[in-house]
Parts: sequence; structure tokens; C-alpha cells
Amino acid sequence: MELSFTIRPALPADVEPIFSILSKVACHVPIDLSTPKHVGALKAQVDECCLGGLSFVVVDEDNVVVAFQLAKSARWFDDVYIHLTYAGVTAAASGKKSEPA
Repeated sequence: MELSFTIRPALPADVEPIFSILSKVACHVPIDLSTPKHVGALKAQVDECCLGGLSFVVVDEDNVVVAFQLAKSARWFDDVYIHLTYAGVTAAASGKKSEPA
């Protein structure tokens, strides 16, 4: 059976599922989750990215977040660019294809 995935903009309700994936892949990216303060700061950063309109999630057919791309607008002098903050995918969805929304 082939699974179906959809890409959609990240929503504030996606913060906890995104954090769950981030915590599982933390050993592969520079994230410190050793204290409640660090956890809170990371959740605040995920929330900020979800509110910014530049982040996306991949959901499966049950609308469960299985991957994400967190981005935010940033400035370098007078130039505005998109900063990719974090990206991650669950082990179960890794290597599977997705369809744009």
C-alpha cells in the first residue's frame, strides 16, 4: 500500500508535532534540549516560524505531521531573505514521495 502525503503551510497547531519530530532528530542537528529553558526556547522558535507564513509541513492521509521545514524572514543590511531554520522528517516517512497542496 502506497502512502499519500500532502504539503501545506505550517499552522500554530503544528508546534507540538513539529517539536516531537525535532526532539527525535536532535542528535543530528545542533539543538540543545538538556534543560526546560532550552526546550521552551526551541518551542517559542517553532511557534514563531509557524506564525510567519514561510514554514511548511507534510501530513499523511490521517493529517498527521510527518515532516516539516521551518523558515523565517531575515534581513542582512537592506536585503530581505528567507532563513531555513530547521527541517526534519519522521523515520516512517523518510524517502516517501509527497504531493504539493
